Amino acid sequence: MIFALAEDLRETLEKKVDVFEIDEVNPDSNFYKTIMKEKVLVA
Repeated sequence: MIFALAEDLRETLEKKVDVFEIDEVNPDSNFYKTIMKEKVLVA
């Protein structure tokens, strides 16, 4: 499902996108903090 969503977003937005299930990202990491700062929620 997540891969299909990523591909649909790439086609619709005509740009590269990264899609993550937030539960899979370590909340103590800088990566998580960056995601939360720059996030775009779709669903």
